[in-house]
Amino acid sequence: MSTIQVRSDERMSSDSRSEDRILSLPAERILVVADGFGGPGSEGKGAAERACSAVRQFLVHEAGDLEATLPFVMRSYFSLAGNVLFNALVHANRELLAANTAKALHEKNGASVAAAYLDGDMLSIASVGGCSAWFIREGRHTPLLIPRTWGRLVEPTLESRSPEGRIPLMAIGISEDLEPEVVEVRIRPGDQLWLGTFEPRSEELKGWLAGTGANSLKSESYEPEFSWVLWGF
Repeated sequence: MSTIQVRSDERMSSDSRSEDRILSLPAERILVVADGFGGPGSEGKGAAERACSAVRQFLVHEAGDLEATLPFVMRSYFSLAGNVLFNALVHANRELLAANTAKALHEKNGASVAAAYLDGDMLSIASVGGCSAWFIREGRHTPLLIPRTWGRLVEPTLESRSPEGRIPLMAIGISEDLEPEVVEVRIRPGDQLWLGTFEPRSEELKGWLAGTGANSLKSESYEPEFSWVLWGF
């Protein structure tokens, strides 16, 4: 298995007006985006931060170790990295569930999360809730993840930035019954991964890609409530 290098900023970013968080760590081959919600004040922001930190903690300590999937789950149709990433989201869910235990229903908070981990040339992506991922190769782009939201349930053609399109059907920290979606891709040099807390319009994605040259990849918050990050390989 070849080792593909990641080109992007290393950062833990946020906007003070937003409950989104971006954790981009190219050296550790870890990328996490989270959209927090719920609770009084800015607790959704804290939920997004805890989700990002819990995913990173699990991956740093357990990636590459077959025993890391125990006592969690092991899916034969995912790579070891894919299984560990799946379990990283399960771990983050348990962390946030524990923080919500003593809270009343209206005080609970959670987060939609999408996380990527690169193992050699195998890119694994796991997601829960309303985040999305797009893959770009040689000028072509295709969605890897479809947001799982109330809006898509009642109207699949609904604009994702509508209020209904921002309500996740499942989220980290809300229920023990959690099944992260996992997608895996063999990466080639020159490929790109777009990960965001919302579903972009195709023309928007093309515009952002056109504005990032081969040596100027960047992560940024597009709007206070709609954050995204671009990785190049």
